[in-house]
Amino acid sequence: MATQERQTVLFEEPFDGNLKSGWTWAREEPAAWKVKNGELVLTVQPGYLNPWGNHNEAHNVLLRDPPDKLGTAWSVALMLDSEPRTQYEHAGVVIYWDDDNYVSLFRESLDGKPKLQMVEVKKDQPAFAVVDKDIRPVWLRLAVDGETITGQYRASEKDEWQTVGTKTRVSPDVFRYGLIAGGAPKDAGREAAFSHFRIVRANSR
Repeated sequence: MATQERQTVLFEEPFDGNLKSGWTWAREEPAAWKVKNGELVLTVQPGYLNPWGNHNEAHNVLLRDPPDKLGTAWSVALMLDSEPRTQYEHAGVVIYWDDDNYVSLFRESLDGKPKLQMVEVKKDQPAFAVVDKDIRPVWLRLAVDGETITGQYRASEKDEWQTVGTKTRVSPDVFRYGLIAGGAPKDAGREAAFSHFRIVRANSR
C-alpha cells in the first residue's frame, strides 16, 4: 500500500474518555487499563501470545471485528509509546484469528534494547522479522494486500512507512484486529500508551 494511494478511513478510535462500542477484551484485567487524554494506557502485564502455544496467557488483548466493505487492500495502524525493558516485553498491533494464529508487529525488548519485531504464527508455528530501530513514540501498521501482510513503521505522520517484514494470511477464517501488550514482570508498573488507532481501506481495491 503506497503512501500516495487514495484511502478511506473506515474506523477510528479517538480514546476520548470511553471506548467505542464493538471492542472486546481477551482475558481482561480491568484494573490494568484506562482511557485518558486521547490514549488507551495499558499497564503491561505478564504473559504472551506464545508462538509455541504453551503460554497463551496474554491479558488485556483488545479486539474488534472488521468493518463492512473492508475490501482486499487495507491497513490497521496506531501510534505507540512504550518502554519495554525485560526480554520479550512488548506492545503493538495484531491481526488475530485465535491465540495460535495471528500476525503482529511489536515494539519489543530484544537482547537488552527495544526493537521492532513482526511475528507470524500459524498453527503454533512462528516466523519472525526484526528491525533494529529504537523509535519512541512509533507508528506501527499492518498493511494487508490480498493474502500478504506487511509490517511497517514510521517516526511521525510526515514520514514514509518503512518495512519490517512481509508475511502471509495465516487462516481463511474470520479475523479480528486490535492491540496488545505483555511480557513484563509482575508489578513492574510499566505502561504502554496507544493512540490514533484506525482502519483504512485503499480506494483503488
